[in-house]
Amino acid sequence: MPYNKYLNPMTEKEYLEEKNIRIIEENFKSVDMSKPNRRGIFRISLTEDCNFNCYFCHNEGMEGTKRQFDLKLLSNIIEAYRDYIKEIKLVGGEPLLHTQFNKAVDMCRDVAPVSVTTNGSLIPKWLDALSYMKNITVSVHSLHDDIYSKIMGTRSKPSVVIDNIRKLIDMGKRIHI
Repeated sequence: MPYNKYLNPMTEKEYLEEKNIRIIEENFKSVDMSKPNRRGIFRISLTEDCNFNCYFCHNEGMEGTKRQFDLKLLSNIIEAYRDYIKEIKLVGGEPLLHTQFNKAVDMCRDVAPVSVTTNGSLIPKWLDALSYMKNITVSVHSLHDDIYSKIMGTRSKPSVVIDNIRKLIDMGKRIHI
C-alpha cells in the first residue's frame, strides 16, 4: 500500500526506510546467517518510477512516483550484509531512472558482481556504469512497432532499444533479452 500521510503517523521518509528494510529482510530470509559461506542474491529496487507503462508490470498504480532508494541507506545495508551477498541485482521500476545510478553501481560493485534489468531506453545515458555489469537483462517483448507499443505502453520503437543493445554488445557485454 502506498504511503498515506493521513493514515500513517510516520513521515514518508520513515515509511520508505521501513518498507525498504522489510524488503531487505525478505531478501535474506533464506540465508543462514550463521554460515558466512552461504551467500545469496540481493535484489534492490532503485526506484518505483518508470518511463514505460507495460500492461503486465507489478508497479501498476505507481505512475508518477519519483521515489528513489536512498544511497546512504543502500550503502549501510550492503555493508551490513556484505559477507552474505554473492550478487546484487538492480531492478525497478526502471533502475536507470535513478538520478545517481552510476553511484549506486559503484557502491554495489565494491561488494559483489552487479546485474541490472532494464527496458533499454536509457542505456546510452549510463554506458559507463553499465560497463561494470555482470549481466544486463533488457525487456524487449516484440520487434513489431505496434505490438511493442501496446505491450510496453510507450510510443518508443523497439529499433531504438535494439540499437542501444548493440552499443552494449560493442562494449563486449553479454545481454539477456
